[in-house]
Amino acid sequence: MVFGALAVGISYPLLAFIGFAVGEANDQASLDGLRYEMAIFPGVAQLSVLLLMWNFPLDQKRQAELQT
Repeated sequence: MVFGALAVGISYPLLAFIGFAVGEANDQASLDGLRYEMAIFPGVAQLSVLLLMWNFPLDQKRQAELQT
């Protein structure tokens, strides 16, 4: 729930900053900004998760130990 609020709290002000308006005709710069936001931020989020999990100490052996 917190992550959803965080996503809205970041993306909506950013859309307002780039000049995107819902229900109105937008110029090409606003549409390009929307495309960049939709492409870059999910990739950055996934990359940060990858970096956090890269050396996570839970492997198959440790998981088997925890299950017994």
